[in-house]
Amino acid sequence: MKNKMLVLVIISLLLIGLAPFGGLVKAGEGYGLDNPNFQKGPQPFVPLTAKEKKLKEEKLQKYREWLSKQPEDINPLDIPLKTNRYSVSSLSIEEGEISIPVRTQERSYWCGPAAAQEVLDYDWGYLSTVSKYSQSFLADEMGTSATEGTYVYKLTNALNQYKQSSFYWTYTQVSSDETNAANEIYNKTKGDISDYEGLIYHVDTYPCYGYDTWGERHGLIGYYDPYSQAGHSTGHYVVGCGYIQYNSGKHSIRYIDSNSYNYGWGSPLGRHTVSARVMATCVIGNQRYIIW
Repeated sequence: MKNKMLVLVIISLLLIGLAPFGGLVKAGEGYGLDNPNFQKGPQPFVPLTAKEKKLKEEKLQKYREWLSKQPEDINPLDIPLKTNRYSVSSLSIEEGEISIPVRTQERSYWCGPAAAQEVLDYDWGYLSTVSKYSQSFLADEMGTSATEGTYVYKLTNALNQYKQSSFYWTYTQVSSDETNAANEIYNKTKGDISDYEGLIYHVDTYPCYGYDTWGERHGLIGYYDPYSQAGHSTGHYVVGCGYIQYNSGKHSIRYIDSNSYNYGWGSPLGRHTVSARVMATCVIGNQRYIIW
């Protein structure tokens, strides 16, 4: 009897000692970016206040005025010619990038708080390793959860509540057409970056297997195998930090990924460049939202 009791005590102690590790393992199974359905549920629609409607319209009007001044020969539609479809020149007509810092998300479902932290740190001038707001604080403020992630409107509200600048962030659904969405994402990115303002894309990391009309693989860097059709699809937030237009007509987006987990094809963490069409496909694949 004493031996049985001793065995039970030892087992209990072992279980207590391993509990934190078991919790970590469990938290990684089906939670956050490990879950293919993460952040892909319907987004709640919250009516804007009169003040928010006014600020949104002012931003849209400012954007329309800026867009009307863009020369057509410098910013043509992102449609490749037959002669340059698979031979994109590396020479750029124009490009721009702002020094938004890269932050590693501290939990698998904190991509929303990490994205907000990166944008707000740039806005406040916290460009080193120190942040103005912690990810845990932002996650609490935005109601981020392991199953639902962060709602687009709550992330937008956090940017506007904790910013330093006079910028106003709003969220928009882009077109469901790849060409139109690519141009809209590129132009909004270029406009915000030109104003030294970061923006956020709500994406599916690997929406489908295939290539855009430039011959560039669909999906974000680090979420698919370059040599097969294998990939990891999940809902995610990444931060826009730059734009490039090549003399072939191709438009590209520079973005920051806060996810450091290696799915087998290198860590996605850091700055990357994809075509505007690829980013459009990823945004379209997850309800078409951008925060700009």
